[in-house]
Amino acid sequence: MLTLCLKSSKHLVWGLLGIGILATLGCAHDYASTCQELENRNYEAARKQILASYPHDAHYNMLLAEVSYYLEDYDTFVDALSRSLRQSDDYRADLLYLMKLADRELTKKAYDAFTEGDYPTSRRLIDRVLRVRYYLDWVLTPSASRALSVSEMLEYSSESLVNEGRFDEARSRLVHLTADSVRRLNVQERLAFVYYESEQYHHANDLIKNILTPQQGAEGLLLWTDQLRDSDYQTDTVLKVYDSKIRERSLIERPLMDSHLGSSFYMVDDWDNSRFRFERVLLTDPGNAVEFLSLIGESYFLERDYEKAAEAFEGAWVVEPDNEDVVQYLAISRYNLGQKELADSLFAVARTMQQLSIMEPLEYIQPDSTRILLLGGE
Repeated sequence: MLTLCLKSSKHLVWGLLGIGILATLGCAHDYASTCQELENRNYEAARKQILASYPHDAHYNMLLAEVSYYLEDYDTFVDALSRSLRQSDDYRADLLYLMKLADRELTKKAYDAFTEGDYPTSRRLIDRVLRVRYYLDWVLTPSASRALSVSEMLEYSSESLVNEGRFDEARSRLVHLTADSVRRLNVQERLAFVYYESEQYHHANDLIKNILTPQQGAEGLLLWTDQLRDSDYQTDTVLKVYDSKIRERSLIERPLMDSHLGSSFYMVDDWDNSRFRFERVLLTDPGNAVEFLSLIGESYFLERDYEKAAEAFEGAWVVEPDNEDVVQYLAISRYNLGQKELADSLFAVARTMQQLSIMEPLEYIQPDSTRILLLGGE
């Protein structure tokens, strides 16, 4: 009886070994076949083989992630790679390569969709980017730059919601980011902007006032001055707020604040206030003289004070002789002052800079027509 049992046990062992060998050979055959399908880019056929023939282990999920990426089935891709990472460390290098490809591809598609105004598609793609980046953190050592990029993508996603008028959802996304120390100030300002866009001016102003500390820079104050102006406060109120706060700032920050506030006045055609700020920047921080002299010149140009415009553009040209825009504005200003010969020589200089734009034929156009062409109409 014992002998019979031993013989039966031996047959059982050999039987099990045989089944294991056949299964191994079968898996090897399936893997070779799957690799061949992938090489031939028959991704759908490869996926069918993977789903039908492989045990649900880390290798299976890695292969499923790969084929799903090539089929642009990004939801399955992320699900499969997450399972593979949890099951084993053996395929991290392969998955890292796929995740980097997916991150780049999805980010490009998200930005393209956003640019084209397809905000729902952009947001769906951004959500997938965030899932991929979460698992990139799993593989890579988390870094401030990675956390920063994820926050930026979430902010970008909230912007698409704002463009669709879905302000509550945008606020909800941003509120979750306010604890991020890396991006806290930026997120608070963007959240204030969402309140502003939804015409909840008091919420926007309250939020921005909380940002206004000397340590946090000038950006919060600059946004607040815009809120004040656009919510029917007088310009005088804005200036009083600004002048009361500027004393809290360092000498390094003041030129930055003047330049931003000058730009803000410029955008609402308040030329006198904008020039006053730009001229003060030139006195304290002449490093960006061309930019501010050009803006001063453009403001005079828009007021048709071509003599003062030419004076400002001359100053900018001295600082940066190869600035095509400055030369062209200077040429048009001289032409509008009736100084045709000087204007012709300046147009010639512009041509040597290979700036063959719509401004090239302006030497043959009358001053009023010149202004219409340059400004896009009266």
